[in-house]
Amino acid sequence: MVALLAKRGIHIFTEMDEEGENSYSYIFTGDMLANRMVVTLEQHLLDAESEYYETVISVSFITNDDAYEFYICHDDRPVIPPLYLYRIILDTIETITDSTADSLLSNLTEISTGSASTEEYTDKEIRNNYYNGVITKIDTALKLYSEHQAENN
Repeated sequence: MVALLAKRGIHIFTEMDEEGENSYSYIFTGDMLANRMVVTLEQHLLDAESEYYETVISVSFITNDDAYEFYICHDDRPVIPPLYLYRIILDTIETITDSTADSLLSNLTEISTGSASTEEYTDKEIRNNYYNGVITKIDTALKLYSEHQAENN
């Protein structure tokens, strides 16, 4: 999928956790990353005995002083066809790139199964933790992209 997305100007970088049970893929175009936005594909093994898996595709970004996450897909199958994931990722990025600043939130709301934002939290500590979680995803994508650029120069 990496090569197919790269042909469309889409970068994807994946990290595994220390146990090798969870993977985190950060997917973006150059413009998305410059605008502090990333699509994430998270695949988790939640229970090895019962083989319970979870795959989540979401869009995370920052605007002004708020952080947003839109949950595009949630699946609990142990094996998800790569074409299914590819199409969801491609369609999500197309929705983002075809949106204007005024239409982005409503367009993502239309294609998502749910969302969250710092606007929803009145407790300052919870709001800050949520904001920092979104920033961490974006910063990780930026770090992985920068490392890749340094290795290829």
